[in-house]
Amino acid sequence: LHRKKSYRIRNYLWYYLFSFGARLGYEVFYALSFSYLYWNLDSFICRQLMLIWAILMYTGQALKDIIRIPRPNGPNILILEPQYALEYGMPSTHAMLAAMVPVTLYSLLHNRYQISPLLFIFCSICWCTLICCSRLYLGMHSVLDILVGLSLTGILLAFTLPILSILDHFLIRNPLSPFIITAILIIASSLYPVSNKQSPSRGDTVTIISASGGVYIGSWLNYQLSIIRDSSQSNELYPILWPSLNDLPLIVGRFLIGLCSLFILRLLGKSFTQWAIRYFTGFKDLNNEQTKHMTIVEIPVKMITFIMVGLAISYVGPLMARIAHIERHSMLFEA
Repeated sequence: LHRKKSYRIRNYLWYYLFSFGARLGYEVFYALSFSYLYWNLDSFICRQLMLIWAILMYTGQALKDIIRIPRPNGPNILILEPQYALEYGMPSTHAMLAAMVPVTLYSLLHNRYQISPLLFIFCSICWCTLICCSRLYLGMHSVLDILVGLSLTGILLAFTLPILSILDHFLIRNPLSPFIITAILIIASSLYPVSNKQSPSRGDTVTIISASGGVYIGSWLNYQLSIIRDSSQSNELYPILWPSLNDLPLIVGRFLIGLCSLFILRLLGKSFTQWAIRYFTGFKDLNNEQTKHMTIVEIPVKMITFIMVGLAISYVGPLMARIAHIERHSMLFEA
């Protein structure tokens, strides 16, 4: 058990720096980042990055509940994120994300855009170091947890990156893709290891894979309706263009319209699922600690809610932007 300890912050620079670094590994940051990337930059890269994100997070979180090595504990260790203290510690999924994002981005970008490798490597090292060190500073992981997370990422990326484009091609072009994705989500959620204590790990994992699945279902819809098409086969790399002042209102408008769509669909998905569970099970209160972690409650609520979030990112948000005549025209050739 991790007892609450009193403490005083002496160096606010390190505290705020590493607290910020920790936020770079949580779902809220990635929800906003992926949404912005899809709506304003490149949906092709966004959906493939989310696919790798889902695979790595499912693997890492599942291994935590299989290995069951607790968070660091001791008289000189202070856990500064007590809401996550009940989760197990190895492997560090923050470390996995810290390595996965830059490696996957580089793999996708260098075949598509004109980028500076040295600048990218420098930024990647800073990114990875900040996130990994934040886990040590906040008392959430040991050095071994982080090393295992980084090593596991290297192994998984070695297998997934070579087939990433094949998976992406299949998932947005196969006529049965929505049914295949839904079946995979149900099976993966059902097979998730049962933890011997209440923790947010299963719910967070279902959230991640469902959002990624929803993005692919929305992208499949876009392709079937010819909203996105195959780009011309060319080996020419695109230059990275910085937005002009005239682009800023369009960027902000797309982001705000997309966020409104996201919040509305999230609310509708959660409300409908909770109503259906109450109707079919007779449960009255789905928010108490015992009920909300039951499999029959947690998995459907998380899955349906965040499939809707994924649909908002990939289909409804861009649809609303087209209706408002502020769509990003380059999205047309991002199949």
